[in-house]
Amino acid sequence: MKKEQLYEAIGDVDEIYVDGARNFQKKSTRAVWLKWGGMAACLCLAIVVIFNLIPAGGPEDVEGPYSYTVAYVGWSNDQTIYDNAINSELLKSEPGSHLPIFRMDTLEDLEQFKVRYENIFAMDQGYEDARSFEDVLKQAQWDREIFYEEHSMLIIYIPANSGSLRFYVGEIITKDSSLCFSVEQKNDSDVMTDDMAGWMLFVGVEKKELSKYTSIDAFLSDFS
Repeated sequence: MKKEQLYEAIGDVDEIYVDGARNFQKKSTRAVWLKWGGMAACLCLAIVVIFNLIPAGGPEDVEGPYSYTVAYVGWSNDQTIYDNAINSELLKSEPGSHLPIFRMDTLEDLEQFKVRYENIFAMDQGYEDARSFEDVLKQAQWDREIFYEEHSMLIIYIPANSGSLRFYVGEIITKDSSLCFSVEQKNDSDVMTDDMAGWMLFVGVEKKELSKYTSIDAFLSDFS
């Protein structure tokens, strides 16, 4: 199958995410395999699914099965982050090649996630231009039961060695019953802050779309 063309999402979106999507360049399937070691977990030839950036108004304003936004949560290497991820087996078998990913199918799932990690992550703390975990949930309206009637939420944790780095969803790769997110670094700062940081990339997915997949993974691509 041919890779579908990605289009820039339009609307009232944070400039940092618009820039990230605008700078995305289409890559061949072969180039993806050569560049990303983590792609092995996503299986064989992949197709890119069209995704949308999430406007400030919330998921109901987004067309298409995917939407995303990013929050600052602070850095942590707590082992429970990796043990409780839905791709924990891949994290163990191929350390360093995957990012922890979590799945929320109900508002109760989200509340349990918050309780489990409230002392591990900085849920209510932003960082410069980046919003906090709690602010993102409120502004995206993903902390309401109505969202989970037709959507699920995936959360990808991205540890970083500098708070000046920013990330976005580069590609959504599917093959048979496997779904994989390529997370890309948006910027290459000339002057990087000397601090550890952590980000959570929220991905809203329509339940009917997510039901197609039994394996879900994420990895951080090389910066180019």
